[in-house]
Amino acid sequence: MRVEFSLGDLAVVRDWFAARLAPASGVTISEWQRLPFGHSNDTFLVTIESDGGGGPVRQEFVIRRDIVHGIMEPYDIPREFRLCRALNGTKVRAPKVFWLEEDPAVMGAPFYVMERCTGQQPPDLWFMRGFIFEAPPAERRRLQERYLDQLIAVHTLDWRALGLDEMGDGVGMPYGPPPRDGTTDCAFRAIDEWSRKATGNMLEPEPLFVEPIHWLKRHMPKTARVTLTMGDCKLSNFMFRDGEVVGIFDWEWSRLTDPMWDLSWSGFLGNRPVFFLEGMMNPTEVAAYYTERSGIAVDWEGLAFWDAIASLKASSFYPGMARVFQQETSHDLRYGGMGYSTHLSLVNLNAACGLQPAALD
Repeated sequence: MRVEFSLGDLAVVRDWFAARLAPASGVTISEWQRLPFGHSNDTFLVTIESDGGGGPVRQEFVIRRDIVHGIMEPYDIPREFRLCRALNGTKVRAPKVFWLEEDPAVMGAPFYVMERCTGQQPPDLWFMRGFIFEAPPAERRRLQERYLDQLIAVHTLDWRALGLDEMGDGVGMPYGPPPRDGTTDCAFRAIDEWSRKATGNMLEPEPLFVEPIHWLKRHMPKTARVTLTMGDCKLSNFMFRDGEVVGIFDWEWSRLTDPMWDLSWSGFLGNRPVFFLEGMMNPTEVAAYYTERSGIAVDWEGLAFWDAIASLKASSFYPGMARVFQQETSHDLRYGGMGYSTHLSLVNLNAACGLQPAALD
């Protein structure tokens, strides 16, 4: 199923906002923009003008809508909304969310509305551009610290008190009760979820995929402390303003799992090649900073496993991009181009497991 939305449908969206902005009257949509990036959900910027009784009112919102033809179906917009709503009021800078709409009649698929945050979002470090590259070394260090402070805030939340037990499941993966401390629950679920998604997306058999799964099953680490994780904590999902984090975006991969999963995916810690800028902490310093402020010890041995899971995850969504492009459920040229990275991601997966398959000889 492909979700379409035309400018002619804006009258329905306008009426939807009007019903929620009471007692506002004369509601109009003065600006509407669909952002050209994002692989997991459609994102729209919308400006609503109305008369709130005391004169004209101008409000800016962001709409996150189920993309349906995305690379890692299924998605769960209501789950993401519930998570962000629970995080509002905590130290975690998740955007404030206002309304959830599950009826596809309004915009073709479920969506939720959140505040519009303003600031700077850095590209990931390997692009070697953006305001972090232009900042002096001391400022880079501060930005890295504020980033880590937010990861620590996520990992030290009392997720039970926030009622986030459902985050123990992957989307479309009902595992039951949340994973337990001191067990391999988190590792098992990660292997199961991402290997299922990888095999479901691949368009043809991939010999390089087989041996790493066996390696992962033999090296499952125990998780000392299960925490909430962001799941996609790359630097470009963080927005900064005046040296502080003001927004964290893309929570669809959030899970209750081992916090080493986030630390590995961050690019600042782990065994994968990482590009460091002058002034930024090296992995040893990152680990010390994180442990001192979180009270969670960095499991260096476990990081090797979670580095491999990161490569397994990449081996899931690259063929997913090729799939939706070849099936013409999306004409996004990024999907067609990045689909060719499937083999490289599988080579990285084998390397992360310390394997040298015969197919690479």
